[in-house]
Amino acid sequence: MKDIKLIIIIILVGVVGVLTGVLIEKSSTVPTTGTPPPVYGSSHDGKLAKEYKDKVVAQVIKDNAKDLQKCYFELLENNPVTREGVLTILIKVEEDGKISSTKIIKNEFENEEIAHCVSKKIGSYYLAPPPYGINRYISHILAFKTEANAKKEAERRAETNKPPKMLPVNP
Repeated sequence: MKDIKLIIIIILVGVVGVLTGVLIEKSSTVPTTGTPPPVYGSSHDGKLAKEYKDKVVAQVIKDNAKDLQKCYFELLENNPVTREGVLTILIKVEEDGKISSTKIIKNEFENEEIAHCVSKKIGSYYLAPPPYGINRYISHILAFKTEANAKKEAERRAETNKPPKMLPVNP
Protein backbone atom coordinates (compact mmCIF):
# COMPACT_ATOMS: atom_id res chain seq x y z
CA MET A 1 0.00 0.00 0.00
CA LYS A 2 2.89 2.35 0.82
CA ASP A 3 4.40 1.65 -2.61
CA ILE A 4 1.18 2.63 -4.40
CA LYS A 5 0.93 5.90 -2.41
CA LEU A 6 4.58 6.70 -3.20
CA ILE A 7 4.06 6.00 -6.92
CA ILE A 8 0.95 8.22 -6.99
CA ILE A 9 2.81 11.06 -5.23
CA ILE A 10 5.71 10.82 -7.71
CA ILE A 11 3.31 10.88 -10.66
CA LEU A 12 1.41 13.88 -9.23
CA VAL A 13 4.66 15.80 -8.62
CA GLY A 14 5.72 15.07 -12.23
CA VAL A 15 2.37 16.22 -13.66
CA VAL A 16 2.43 19.42 -11.57
CA GLY A 17 5.99 20.10 -12.74
CA VAL A 18 5.07 19.64 -16.41
CA LEU A 19 1.97 21.83 -16.11
CA THR A 20 3.93 24.55 -14.32
CA GLY A 21 6.53 24.56 -17.10
CA VAL A 22 3.84 24.82 -19.78
CA LEU A 23 2.13 27.72 -17.99
CA ILE A 24 5.39 29.62 -17.52
CA GLU A 25 6.28 29.18 -21.18
CA LYS A 26 2.87 30.43 -22.35
CA SER A 27 2.88 33.45 -20.05
CA SER A 28 6.24 34.60 -21.36
CA THR A 29 5.17 34.52 -25.04
CA VAL A 30 1.66 35.96 -24.85
CA PRO A 31 1.29 39.73 -24.33
CA THR A 32 -0.76 40.68 -21.33
CA THR A 33 -2.78 43.43 -23.02
CA GLY A 34 -3.69 44.60 -26.52
CA THR A 35 -2.52 43.14 -29.78
CA PRO A 36 0.92 41.61 -30.00
CA PRO A 37 3.63 43.87 -31.42
CA PRO A 38 5.12 43.05 -34.82
CA VAL A 39 7.99 40.59 -34.72
CA TYR A 40 11.08 42.61 -35.62
CA GLY A 41 13.87 40.68 -37.19
CA SER A 42 11.48 38.21 -38.81
CA SER A 43 11.75 37.42 -42.49
CA HIS A 44 8.69 39.60 -43.07
CA ASP A 45 10.36 42.52 -41.28
CA GLY A 46 13.52 42.01 -43.35
CA LYS A 47 11.49 42.09 -46.55
CA LEU A 48 9.75 45.31 -45.49
CA ALA A 49 13.08 46.90 -44.57
CA LYS A 50 14.57 45.94 -47.94
CA GLU A 51 11.55 47.31 -49.79
CA TYR A 52 11.78 50.53 -47.78
CA LYS A 53 15.48 50.87 -48.58
CA ASP A 54 15.10 49.97 -52.26
CA LYS A 55 11.95 51.96 -52.98
CA VAL A 56 11.79 54.88 -50.57
CA VAL A 57 15.40 55.69 -49.65
CA ALA A 58 16.87 54.92 -53.08
CA GLN A 59 14.14 56.93 -54.82
CA VAL A 60 14.69 60.02 -52.67
CA ILE A 61 18.43 59.83 -53.30
CA LYS A 62 17.83 59.31 -57.03
CA ASP A 63 15.44 62.28 -57.11
CA ASN A 64 18.19 64.39 -55.53
CA ALA A 65 21.06 63.05 -57.66
CA LYS A 66 21.81 66.44 -59.23
CA ASP A 67 22.13 67.93 -55.76
CA LEU A 68 24.60 65.21 -54.74
CA GLN A 69 26.53 65.57 -58.02
CA LYS A 70 27.44 69.10 -56.93
CA CYS A 71 29.58 67.56 -54.19
CA TYR A 72 31.31 65.36 -56.79
CA PHE A 73 31.91 68.24 -59.22
CA GLU A 74 33.34 70.32 -56.39
CA LEU A 75 35.73 67.46 -55.60
CA LEU A 76 36.82 67.22 -59.25
CA GLU A 77 37.37 70.96 -59.36
CA ASN A 78 39.61 70.90 -56.29
CA ASN A 79 41.25 67.55 -56.98
CA PRO A 80 41.28 66.64 -60.69
CA VAL A 81 43.38 63.51 -60.07
CA THR A 82 40.53 61.75 -58.25
CA ARG A 83 38.08 60.65 -60.91
CA GLU A 84 35.74 57.97 -59.56
CA GLY A 85 34.81 56.41 -56.28
CA VAL A 86 32.19 55.04 -53.95
CA LEU A 87 30.77 56.45 -50.74
CA THR A 88 28.73 54.31 -48.36
CA ILE A 89 26.55 56.28 -46.01
CA LEU A 90 24.69 55.15 -42.90
CA ILE A 91 21.43 57.02 -42.42
CA LYS A 92 19.38 57.03 -39.24
CA VAL A 93 15.69 57.51 -40.07
CA GLU A 94 13.33 58.45 -37.24
CA GLU A 95 9.81 57.06 -36.95
CA ASP A 96 8.37 60.12 -38.72
CA GLY A 97 10.78 59.87 -41.68
CA LYS A 98 13.13 62.63 -40.54
CA ILE A 99 16.80 61.85 -41.01
CA SER A 100 18.39 62.45 -37.63
CA SER A 101 21.97 61.51 -38.46
CA THR A 102 24.25 60.44 -41.27
CA LYS A 103 27.71 58.95 -41.24
CA ILE A 104 30.04 58.04 -44.10
CA ILE A 105 31.21 54.50 -43.34
CA LYS A 106 33.25 53.97 -46.51
CA ASN A 107 35.00 56.66 -48.52
CA GLU A 108 37.03 55.53 -51.55
CA PHE A 109 37.86 59.15 -52.32
CA GLU A 110 39.73 59.53 -49.03
CA ASN A 111 38.50 63.11 -49.10
CA GLU A 112 36.59 64.49 -46.16
CA GLU A 113 35.10 67.39 -48.13
CA ILE A 114 32.98 65.19 -50.39
CA ALA A 115 32.02 63.01 -47.42
CA HIS A 116 30.90 66.06 -45.44
CA CYS A 117 29.05 67.57 -48.41
CA VAL A 118 27.13 64.36 -49.23
CA SER A 119 26.38 63.68 -45.58
CA LYS A 120 25.03 67.21 -45.06
CA LYS A 121 22.85 67.11 -48.18
CA ILE A 122 21.34 63.67 -47.43
CA GLY A 123 20.78 64.74 -43.83
CA SER A 124 18.51 67.52 -45.09
CA TYR A 125 16.21 65.14 -47.01
CA TYR A 126 12.91 63.83 -45.69
CA LEU A 127 11.74 60.24 -46.17
CA ALA A 128 8.42 58.51 -45.75
CA PRO A 129 8.11 56.93 -42.29
CA PRO A 130 9.85 53.51 -42.08
CA PRO A 131 7.92 50.24 -41.63
CA TYR A 132 6.31 49.81 -38.21
CA GLY A 133 7.19 53.42 -37.38
CA ILE A 134 10.47 52.50 -35.73
CA ASN A 135 13.86 54.15 -36.10
CA ARG A 136 15.96 52.53 -38.79
CA TYR A 137 19.59 52.57 -39.78
CA ILE A 138 19.87 52.31 -43.54
CA SER A 139 23.10 52.04 -45.49
CA HIS A 140 23.23 53.30 -49.03
CA ILE A 141 26.02 53.12 -51.60
CA LEU A 142 26.69 56.10 -53.85
CA ALA A 143 28.92 55.51 -56.88
CA PHE A 144 30.37 58.59 -58.56
CA LYS A 145 31.66 58.00 -62.09
CA THR A 146 32.95 60.04 -64.97
CA GLU A 147 30.39 60.77 -67.66
CA ALA A 148 32.06 58.41 -70.15
CA ASN A 149 32.10 55.49 -67.72
CA ALA A 150 28.53 56.20 -66.61
CA LYS A 151 27.39 56.02 -70.26
CA LYS A 152 29.26 52.74 -70.79
CA GLU A 153 27.68 51.24 -67.68
CA ALA A 154 24.21 52.41 -68.77
CA GLU A 155 24.73 50.74 -72.16
CA ARG A 156 25.85 47.49 -70.50
CA ARG A 157 22.78 47.54 -68.27
CA ALA A 158 20.54 48.16 -71.28
CA GLU A 159 22.13 45.18 -73.04
CA THR A 160 21.61 42.85 -70.10
CA ASN A 161 17.98 43.94 -69.67
CA LYS A 162 17.06 43.21 -73.28
CA PRO A 163 14.81 40.20 -73.78
CA PRO A 164 16.57 37.19 -75.27
CA LYS A 165 16.51 36.87 -79.03
CA MET A 166 13.89 34.48 -80.29
CA LEU A 167 15.03 31.79 -82.64
CA PRO A 168 12.86 31.17 -85.69
CA VAL A 169 10.62 28.17 -85.35
CA ASN A 170 10.26 25.85 -88.33
CA PRO A 171 6.69 24.76 -89.01
